[in-house]
Amino acid sequence: MNTKNLTTAFAFAFASTISAQAIATSSETPAVVEGIETSHPHKMPKLISMETAEIVESYGIGFSGGGNIHRDLKEGKGLAGTAYIGLGDVVELGYSMEEVKTTGVESDRLTSGHIKLAILRESERFPALSLGYSSTLNGSITSTPAQPSGSNQSFNLERGVIFAGLSKSFQISDWKIGVHPSVEYVSDNLPSGSQTGPTREVVEPALALTWQQAPQVMYMAEAKWGSAIDLATLSEANLSGVREIETNLGVRFYLRNWLFMDAGIRHSEIPTLDRKTTGIHANFSGVIPLKSIGSRMFGG
Repeated sequence: MNTKNLTTAFAFAFASTISAQAIATSSETPAVVEGIETSHPHKMPKLISMETAEIVESYGIGFSGGGNIHRDLKEGKGLAGTAYIGLGDVVELGYSMEEVKTTGVESDRLTSGHIKLAILRESERFPALSLGYSSTLNGSITSTPAQPSGSNQSFNLERGVIFAGLSKSFQISDWKIGVHPSVEYVSDNLPSGSQTGPTREVVEPALALTWQQAPQVMYMAEAKWGSAIDLATLSEANLSGVREIETNLGVRFYLRNWLFMDAGIRHSEIPTLDRKTTGIHANFSGVIPLKSIGSRMFGG
């Protein structure tokens, strides 16, 4: 692992504007609607596509599924999804199937497991801080032949990601504003049997904003300085990438205080290829608050 890159990654997270999850209501506001309810909308560690410093509450089970509906269903690959479980308000474990950003027209998918630690909880003076790590369980990418007569070749992809994020909320008039800077250190490898293949390392900073006035609706904006694997140069001896800039804008609707739906627009651009992609994105997510339900049922 490149120590210089890792240091840069964590430095960006701490130097960025402090931030927060804006999924909260005042103490006088009742639960969003009737159903499985507690006194507040439950926190979800993921916005449209980017992570915040929040984790799923203790003994909560979180789930999220979605994607670019038209493209993903057209390709017949199904939608991406994630499942989480929170342990003791300190640790979050998760399993996900997510898109691999490449220069190809069609998307590739990989499955991975992750662990996320809440290092600091948000307070009046300090932001929430979390660190996480994810590792590929299964995934592959397919090269694009340089010549029309060439054939595609599939490669196994091993990916490790170190995550660092901050979250801090601010009350401005009737609005609760959240700012969520984060950074990911991504390390990719194309293994060949038991041998280590070509590798690449990249730092991907991101910033998400949330703003919320009514308990039932939260607005979200995201920007990420990411990277896409270059399929045109992909081979057993080469693994490289190009810079990809992603910007998203969306709205989260609370169907219950534990169940919500996101709708928005995702835009990505690869400047070196002069390629721009815009699509409608939707998520269906929720957090089943087992601890809160148990407390209500058994008086704990």
